[in-house]
Amino acid sequence: LLREAMLVRRRDPRSMEASMEVAAGGTMTSTDSMWRELAMDRKASDQNARLCLVSPLKSWRLLWDVGIACLLLYLSIFLPYALSFRDGVVEGAFSVVDECVNVIFILDLVLNFRTGYIDSTGEI
Repeated sequence: LLREAMLVRRRDPRSMEASMEVAAGGTMTSTDSMWRELAMDRKASDQNARLCLVSPLKSWRLLWDVGIACLLLYLSIFLPYALSFRDGVVEGAFSVVDECVNVIFILDLVLNFRTGYIDSTGEI
């Protein structure tokens, strides 16, 4: 029952505001203090999550995207060449470059999952 009440209160911001008003009014129950602590913990976890995010407005992020675009250009030229004239077999220095490009694309995938976005209100 307590767990269900916590879920209902978590979904309804008015119940959180009401418990904060009661707490500010001077008569604070243990339930109200629990909700206040939960709200503070949630703020702290939101701040920690933001530390792990990458801003899409950073200059190094723009340089990374330009580098990825250059690698895509290289790949769009080299891949058809390798498939047409080398029967899909990549040897020598091209093999090392191909593996490096693959690793960079995997890192780009991970980075894109950690990059924030700008919503309609202009917040990241």
